[in-house]
Amino acid sequence: MRWAIVFATVVMAVPAFAQDDPALITELNVEQAEKLIVSNADYLNLFSLTSLSPDVAKILAKFDGELYLDHLPTISVEAAAAFSDRDGKLSLAGLTEVTDEQAEALARHKGWLALSGIKGLSAHQAELLASHEGGLFFFSLTSLSAEQAEALAKHQDALCLAGLTKLSPELAEKLAKHRGYLSLDRVATLSPQEAKSLANHQGELDLGGLKTLSIEAAEALSKHEDWLHLEGLVVLSEDAVAALRANRKIRLPEDFR
Repeated sequence: MRWAIVFATVVMAVPAFAQDDPALITELNVEQAEKLIVSNADYLNLFSLTSLSPDVAKILAKFDGELYLDHLPTISVEAAAAFSDRDGKLSLAGLTEVTDEQAEALARHKGWLALSGIKGLSAHQAELLASHEGGLFFFSLTSLSAEQAEALAKHQDALCLAGLTKLSPELAEKLAKHRGYLSLDRVATLSPQEAKSLANHQGELDLGGLKTLSIEAAEALSKHEDWLHLEGLVVLSEDAVAALRANRKIRLPEDFR
């Protein structure tokens, strides 16, 4: 799972809401929000919105489609709480940190929740967010403590940790306890011990960032019982290829199939 948004705007001397594209809206009141959720069906991208009042949040929470609020640098506890009864995709990529109160409020949202910009969490915040019902996506968490990993592993839906580029044996053991789809698709290397732990993970596992595996690591991963994504592999020994091919649920690059 990877998303990249490149956006450029030209400032025009017209009211913010006069733009035809919702992604150009910089300010929003209740009346305008009500019009937006009616005129847009499956997808609403408010990329340029930089502030959100609780009243406007309550209106946007009624939108059933995918909702992107990726330029908000922060969100009040009251505004976050407005989404607590919403069941749908919500992206808040502009947030780089959250308080305990914000984490608790956001955890009550249901459905796909992308916190792509979050760079750090306390163990308590990780535990709060792990209670969220729906997919949970982090793209900027580049490191985790054992306590944070253990907390996030309790999440009972899809978990994407695309910011991690390396694991430790302890982290691999903690994260392997997660049940469901787990994406570690930026992890570049994997030791045999880490592979052995992850092989015990129950659910679909994405390790698409790996470029090579030792025979020991390959043999360990071959025992994974659900879908395993290894499409990024470039260098493998013949024995490693044979071990991985033996498991029909392992997705390999075309050269190794």
